[in-house]
Amino acid sequence: MNHLDSDANPIGKRGDAMADSPSATALVSVGMPVYNGERFVAEAIESILGQTHSHLELIISDNASNDGTEEICRRYQRLDPRVRYYRSDVNRGAAWNFNRVFHLARGKYFKWASSDDVCHPEYIASCLPVLEANPDVVLCYGRTRIIDAEGRPLGDYEDQLDLQDDSPVTRFFRYLSNVRMCNPVFGLIRPQALARTRLLGAFVGSDNCLLGHLALLGKFVELPRVMFFRRWHEAASSYDKSLKAQMAFFDPRWRGKVATPALRRWAEFVRIASDSSLSATDRARVYIRLLQILAWWRDVYGPELRQALVDLARA
Repeated sequence: MNHLDSDANPIGKRGDAMADSPSATALVSVGMPVYNGERFVAEAIESILGQTHSHLELIISDNASNDGTEEICRRYQRLDPRVRYYRSDVNRGAAWNFNRVFHLARGKYFKWASSDDVCHPEYIASCLPVLEANPDVVLCYGRTRIIDAEGRPLGDYEDQLDLQDDSPVTRFFRYLSNVRMCNPVFGLIRPQALARTRLLGAFVGSDNCLLGHLALLGKFVELPRVMFFRRWHEAASSYDKSLKAQMAFFDPRWRGKVATPALRRWAEFVRIASDSSLSATDRARVYIRLLQILAWWRDVYGPELRQALVDLARA
């Protein structure tokens, strides 16, 4: 059964379900970073070009792929004027590539799209009205279903990041308590808010920090419908890889170096709080919570630090 069959039209069905809505005229920029994605990139592209909200641009940034990715992407560029294809001369890592597509975006709203995942045809059309009607919402996303390499459903994933509290500190605390896979980073985002962050850092879990920063800047709305199909396969960036391999995925310059991503994430949250516009009282509350997290997760931070010291001694 196609992973969209339960509650969606098939990939590639076009049209504009929002033709009578003011949101229909909003240009949406979709950024798709890719590296050696020939196996799934065509399906990922089709799921974006097949959106019922057709007023979009698809920005593909190819990180010097050495498989058939370039040929596939250039074919879509020739077929559809909404596709903009850029190719790097060297692989600069996933963090650089994700940030690049945002910098190239021209739309009123922005969305990242992975080169191996699939979106429901009504994803953008469903999220747009929420952002248009609610200026305090910075991110709107659909529920997640995990699929395998062949597109077979493996189960629904509960992101639990519907953060609509008025208090930024309350949103941030709820975010820290619930975040796991960071699927909402592929939701529809208000670019003005995104531009106030440091985007993705060159370390494992930087998407965690990015979403946390966005939660301080505005509300998250989760739509009740499954609309994001995340593919779990052996080539996925987070699939059963060593820490150093994951670090090299984000930035190849990390290969062979000392890696302390958990501590780096914690330090990044401290920096985000320090640079925020929170009151002194609210900032102090955030610092206290972050110190509590450091104590609660000492079984993670401690071994990571010890391993880093061992790696330094061996260097």
